[in-house]
Amino acid sequence: MIKNKEQNIKKQKRNENIYILSIETSSSNCSVAISENNVILSEYTIFKPNVHDRLLANLSKQILADLQIPISKLNAVAVSSGPGSFTGLRVGASFSKGFCYDDSIKLIAVPTLSAIALFAKKDYYESLKYDRIIPIVKSHQDLYYYQIFDNTGEKITEIIIDNFSNINKIINKNDLTVASNNFKEKGINIEYLNKLNATFIAKYAYQKYILNKFTDTNSFEPLYVQEFKIRDKKK
Repeated sequence: MIKNKEQNIKKQKRNENIYILSIETSSSNCSVAISENNVILSEYTIFKPNVHDRLLANLSKQILADLQIPISKLNAVAVSSGPGSFTGLRVGASFSKGFCYDDSIKLIAVPTLSAIALFAKKDYYESLKYDRIIPIVKSHQDLYYYQIFDNTGEKITEIIIDNFSNINKIINKNDLTVASNNFKEKGINIEYLNKLNATFIAKYAYQKYILNKFTDTNSFEPLYVQEFKIRDKKK
């Protein structure tokens, strides 16, 4: 019964023109994308680190203007919900909640590791055969976030934070390991590299939209996983 209901929702939604503004700020990149249904119309990404607070609003305004899409035409805003950069997640969450404050535009929170896993599965995995998909993103110092998914993209574990040596021990030869291409550690056999951007978020967001899986704007908080730590500035 539930499966049939979901199929009916998907069928109904796919007859609409669905415009989603997707935002990625969980990494050092600042990225926005506009998608119509499941097609990316445009993506603007700044790879200079840590400019989210200065450029996110301008990028969003510019991409909408260039595509001549008024804000009133947006169905949803999707934002990477973490884990990742504390400051980046906070900026992305605040901006997205401002967009969706009156609920006329729906908010979709997209778990970053799930988005990476889905994108890798669609873009890379389906031509090869792996047992598991393991996205890995840098946290701070020598720690990394990772999560294990099966070969259909369903999660096997919750998000785990650990050091490089321990992560290396759980990776098998039949695992598809995924990381952004600013991954600098040596010794892990990363099968798939790509810059994390808003397209990753958009693809996952569309799947949530057609199932009416929206996020409550008032209660939404990014998935920080661990508390923010102030770094001491070196003299």
